[in-house]
Amino acid sequence: SILWAIIFLAMIIIKWKQGKEKIEKQVFFEGLTLWELNLTVVVIAQIDTFFIAKMLDYKELALFNIMMAIMQVFEFTRAALFSVYSQKFAKTNNIDIKKFVRAVSVIIILISAFYLAGTKIILQLLFNGKYSPSFLLVVLFTAYGAINLIYVIPSCYLMGQSTKQEMRKMLGLNIVSIAIKVGAIFMLISFKLEGFLIASIISQGFRTLSGFYIMLKKK
Repeated sequence: SILWAIIFLAMIIIKWKQGKEKIEKQVFFEGLTLWELNLTVVVIAQIDTFFIAKMLDYKELALFNIMMAIMQVFEFTRAALFSVYSQKFAKTNNIDIKKFVRAVSVIIILISAFYLAGTKIILQLLFNGKYSPSFLLVVLFTAYGAINLIYVIPSCYLMGQSTKQEMRKMLGLNIVSIAIKVGAIFMLISFKLEGFLIASIISQGFRTLSGFYIMLKKK
């Protein structure tokens, strides 16, 4: 089945027509770059669970997954903003970046305030005190969610306006951020779950700054 998939893919690249118009090979190679970029994003997001299970214990892994599930308001907001603004960036080059940054900043402040004040209450209601993270851990999870949401700004640009060269550059930076995250995890393992969150913040911070650099350099 793998052989047939390879043959089919080769046929698509060599000759594929949509009606009378031939689809350029460049489209498929750009799609491959996007697939590679998305693959690194999946690795960045999932690498924590692998190392927590190996280096800590399943109780810490359960707490990590529960906290990540509770913090999904950050992710839902990021997905909503991305679905709207990535299309806007694709249609026009006149997006008011400062206004976009201000809007995201206000949203981050509101969501962060909600989590800092209410996370322990939510855990108490859902699990009756079985999971009770320290306030520092809540702060770190909130900071990680916030910096992920900040990344929506350069990611909208990268999806809407970036060239293939810029996408390849971001792919390389994502690989570097994975290396940074793994290295930081091993360096901060003595801090247990807090160390994992700090490693994630450092890695995502590098990725976010890199995305802003690529975006602002062009604009």
